[in-house]
Amino acid sequence: MRKLLFPIFACMALISGCVRKQGEELVVRYAFWGSNKQQEIEQNVVKAFETENPGIRIELVPIGGSRYAEKIQAMMVGQVAPDVLMVEMNQYLEWAARGALLNVTSDVQALTEGNPLMPLPAKAFEADGGYFAVPINCSGYAMYLNLDALRTGGVSADELRTWNDLLRLAPRLSRHSKLARNSGAPTDYALLMPPPLIVFWAFGGEMFDDPFRPTRVTVRSSQAGAALGFLRAMYASGYAAPPDVSADQGTYQLFRDGKVAIYFDGRWRTPELDGRTAFRWDVRPMPAGPAGQVTLHGGTGLAISKTSRQQEAARKFIRFYASEMGSAIAASGGRSVPVYRKLAYDESFLGLHPPDHIRVFSETMEAEASRLSVYCAGSSQVRDLFGARVEQALVEPERPLEEILTGLEADLNRWLERQKKKGLF
Repeated sequence: MRKLLFPIFACMALISGCVRKQGEELVVRYAFWGSNKQQEIEQNVVKAFETENPGIRIELVPIGGSRYAEKIQAMMVGQVAPDVLMVEMNQYLEWAARGALLNVTSDVQALTEGNPLMPLPAKAFEADGGYFAVPINCSGYAMYLNLDALRTGGVSADELRTWNDLLRLAPRLSRHSKLARNSGAPTDYALLMPPPLIVFWAFGGEMFDDPFRPTRVTVRSSQAGAALGFLRAMYASGYAAPPDVSADQGTYQLFRDGKVAIYFDGRWRTPELDGRTAFRWDVRPMPAGPAGQVTLHGGTGLAISKTSRQQEAARKFIRFYASEMGSAIAASGGRSVPVYRKLAYDESFLGLHPPDHIRVFSETMEAEASRLSVYCAGSSQVRDLFGARVEQALVEPERPLEEILTGLEADLNRWLERQKKKGLF
């Protein structure tokens, strides 16, 4: 929208003198994804930046939908990529490995001097000893709770500490069950399960010997079998909303509409729930498994295209966005968590509500609290391979879990060989 309106504003400048002529300013094109609400947040950050840097104009390039990475990739191939790119964790790892992004290690060092990053973003965004994007958001999933449903079902939030606790207490919350129907339960289903990787890790499963530089597949283990067995048991009970229900009725929508009592997501989901539920809700940490408590994280950074002709102006913009001022503006939108320890635990962030226990999101950025499938190019492919085998375990309950894990091992070995041949690690 802004791109279309700019010629009008330029013409008005001839009369009012309020807007610079295009030839008198540096123009930095900035691509990002997100809803209309997200666009408002980006516009607020841009306005603050342009106020401090009157010689630079940021041209917003919103790219909606799930095809963001595909469209940016096409722009990269055509040598017309925007100067600054919002990058999601998996895209970042892929594009950094392929040399498409400018090295911004010096910018990260300047931003973190005397103001250290939380352990998770510091680890997750480091690639080959440097940084190719400045982290602006990198927090993990938490457990969203319908407090009114829990009260009706006689369940305390403090009781939901482990995955086995959820399985044990689910009958009090779920009207649907393959074991014993409870017509007086407060919700259709007790919960909508999170990405299965979270359960896999909580039970001690590991896919590779090293998530940063994998050399060997380690997925066949008793811990991995126990994780798949738990997932089977949860879905077989009927307490968890089956995949076809979420495909038809949505994910967070099931929680928002009071159809599930427990839901798992990141802080980025807060705006879709704030003021839109008929019940009280809050968040708590992810349940623990035999191997402890761990969650899956997301991650967003700002990168500069290697083909940008406005690299210095682009550096100024990403450093402003990732500064304390820019981070505060972004966090106020309800979607992101500041990546610096000072800000993540400052009252200016912790005082934002809902949820009341917002600190939970900051804690997902502590050491070993959150992880990805792997931290190298192809991480999304690993996630998809794992998800396909979990789906097989659920739709083919008679198939031995050992056979499922053998198939997954073969899938991951083929992936590993392809990545090695490509020289991506």
